[in-house]
Amino acid sequence: MSKLDDVKHKVESLSTFLGFATGGDDVELERDGLLYQGLPTEDHRDDHNGHGHSHAHGGGHNETDMHTPDTLENDEDDGHNPSVAMDVDIVMACQRGLLQRVAHLVETEGVDINTPDQEDVTVLHWAAINNRLAVVKYLLLKGAIVDALGGHLQSTALHWAVRQGHLEMCVMLMSQGADPSIRDNQGYNALLLAAQFGHSSLCAYLVAKGVDIHSTDPDGRTSLMWAAYRVFTADTIRTLLALKADIDRQDNTRNTALHWACFNGNSATVRELVNSGARVDLRNDKNQTPLELCVGRGNDLMARFLRTSSGIDSRPWLQKLLQNKRLRTRVLWSVPLIFLVMFGWCTHTFAMPYTLIALACVWAFCGMLIKTFWIADGGKNPFTLALFVHSALILGVVGLVLLWPANSERIVVSLTFFGTFALMVQNFYKAWKTDPGFIKTTPEKQRRTIIEMVEKNAMDGGRFCHTCLLKKPLRSKHCSMCGKCVAKFDHHCPFVGNCIGSQNHVYFMHYLLFLSITGSCFIDMALHYLRTMVEQVDGYLNQFLTYVEHEPVATGSMMYAGLQISWVVALYLSQTYQVGANLTTNERVLWRRLPYLRNERGKYSNAFSRGVFLNFVDFYNGMHFWRKQVQHADWTTITEVHESAEMGEFEMA
Repeated sequence: MSKLDDVKHKVESLSTFLGFATGGDDVELERDGLLYQGLPTEDHRDDHNGHGHSHAHGGGHNETDMHTPDTLENDEDDGHNPSVAMDVDIVMACQRGLLQRVAHLVETEGVDINTPDQEDVTVLHWAAINNRLAVVKYLLLKGAIVDALGGHLQSTALHWAVRQGHLEMCVMLMSQGADPSIRDNQGYNALLLAAQFGHSSLCAYLVAKGVDIHSTDPDGRTSLMWAAYRVFTADTIRTLLALKADIDRQDNTRNTALHWACFNGNSATVRELVNSGARVDLRNDKNQTPLELCVGRGNDLMARFLRTSSGIDSRPWLQKLLQNKRLRTRVLWSVPLIFLVMFGWCTHTFAMPYTLIALACVWAFCGMLIKTFWIADGGKNPFTLALFVHSALILGVVGLVLLWPANSERIVVSLTFFGTFALMVQNFYKAWKTDPGFIKTTPEKQRRTIIEMVEKNAMDGGRFCHTCLLKKPLRSKHCSMCGKCVAKFDHHCPFVGNCIGSQNHVYFMHYLLFLSITGSCFIDMALHYLRTMVEQVDGYLNQFLTYVEHEPVATGSMMYAGLQISWVVALYLSQTYQVGANLTTNERVLWRRLPYLRNERGKYSNAFSRGVFLNFVDFYNGMHFWRKQVQHADWTTITEVHESAEMGEFEMA
């Protein structure tokens, strides 16, 4: 057997040990069919050895091989040509994942894998940045120094892998002893780099493995500050905040994360930080607040948002009021009631021309209150909820005081109205105040979940919540309004001020049903009242105008009830259809994105549906039907389809 055949035999045995299949004369391992992944697009170049690296100085930096896409394609083709593959040096072999060539150079030609090249970079760096898992395994097995420093920035292989977001590579290196706390010559450890490049999963994994969330660079900047400055999506910010990053920490120049976000015009981050409670009154060394930074850089939209959300106003007496969040909430709660009461009073008191003028004044006054005291965070803004609550209250009062005396002899309609009104209020309150199925967790459970899911390569957006730091149960979704993951999430309903999920969906359905019946009875009672109290004239339009002229309160209330009932009935019918199909609103809209609602051909397939009747039985869990009892599925813990099937089976009583 020749020496080359002997090396090939050793590599085949080694590849089997490493868990990779070999084929042909050479092995070129790729990730998802790509030779390189996630490399920066700027400053790519080739040197005479076919490798190099670029440096982006300042806030972030890249060190990577500089093959252009065309060169990569040729290299990939040449990797299957034994004569070409056996001519490349160890650096290019590690870059391209040529495991056989690497093994031949190490075992036959005696190449030292820890000797850096002319750019002071080791082969472990090149394999790590190109996500060559098999080559890295081999190099580590052969004694590569896992924390060797290399390149202009004196980084480790872990630094290089972190910059590119190679999660599996980082896990492998850390499992072999790579130290994420080592800093390059710019003072960045692995967490700071992961935050700079927006790698949320890596940030979570590094903190879960013990990296200090508050570690800083030489300028005192934390990972949260770097993410606020460089990452223009909110995911990384949410992850770092969930990991208990100090939102108001100041660096050496006394800038906070909010300062850095405002400085770079990062609107998504500014909104996330402010809604998470970041202080807007802290000043840096130049005596600037985040708002003053926005104004100075001409970012008027962001400045307006900061003023609105924080209650900053040029008038000192008003600013004190606006900064009282409890007062702002109470004002927004009161505005709908003020408007509805004033509407009824004006229409009942004044003649038509003066009524319009009075209503215009009321409208302007209420609009001014809303604009002044508005709360930008939708999850904390009570206006929509208050609008419904006070509307229902006013209709109940109008029905009792104005309409019922004229309908007192109509016993069935009157009892139905008051009975369903009481049931509607009861179910509304339960839908509002009941925990919809928020997924609960603990810091220790979060840490274990992060490590488990990262090391199982399961950190995708569909299974892991980067805000709550938990493995999302089946059919759950993170609600941005509530800031929590909800089991069997249907939707967030602003009219009940709560998410609709597994624990309060039944109350929500009952609320819609009784609201529809109450509204219908109200309209019937109002029509009877108008026919009794107002002279009948010819023509529908003339009759309507007569109603408006003589009984504006009853007519306006009837029209408002009709408007509300129209969408409530439509929503109830839609919800009824979804219950019969065992679907949630979220699933019905997004089923193409949900793997558990698609079969192998990508077509719709609902594994939860067991027929209309049994789906309704499952929905109204715990009830007895024909000697059969439902075993209610706990959607806060179910993570696989087969678990839901086991929990939802019928058992003979």
